Amino acid sequence: MRALPSSEYFKLIYLNMNTPKLLLLLLSLIALFLAGPVSDLFAIRTGEPLPEVVLPSLDGGYISLSNLEGRVIVLNFWAAWCAPCSKEIGALNGLARVYKNDIAVIGITNDDPRTIRDFIRLQPIAYPVLLDSQSNIHKRFEVLEIPATFIVDRGGVLRKKYSGPVDIGELGAVIESLL
Repeated sequence: MRALPSSEYFKLIYLNMNTPKLLLLLLSLIALFLAGPVSDLFAIRTGEPLPEVVLPSLDGGYISLSNLEGRVIVLNFWAAWCAPCSKEIGALNGLARVYKNDIAVIGITNDDPRTIRDFIRLQPIAYPVLLDSQSNIHKRFEVLEIPATFIVDRGGVLRKKYSGPVDIGELGAVIESLL
């Protein structure tokens, strides 16, 4: 049995399909193209409520972001090996102290807990660190670059996304506008 050249293969498929089936196939392909990447269907968009997120903390408990509603939430995705992340941690420590009653700063990392503990011994972190060991939350939030920072208002709605280092003055202004 000889292999068909691709043009003959497609002719064979076309001849075996009736017009309604072919039309349905073409419309489906156009709809998928217009919808964009499948991941966009699950993306967390600015202006939409945050999905439920529950992760283990470095301290051994679990933290649910829905329990933090009523406060502005600053989610910071970071890693111990990331130099810009290390700079942001100092500034985020300051924000956590200044706004301690009004905001919740949460660090999320997919690093090994031992690595994080060693890092924190050298650079203390004044806010909870959550462990995303399987990177499920990183994927859900479409974190492609770290640091990445997400600002959530008091009602649990995502208001701002930053990919890469964030200007702390701008971040402070966004927080102030949400308080």
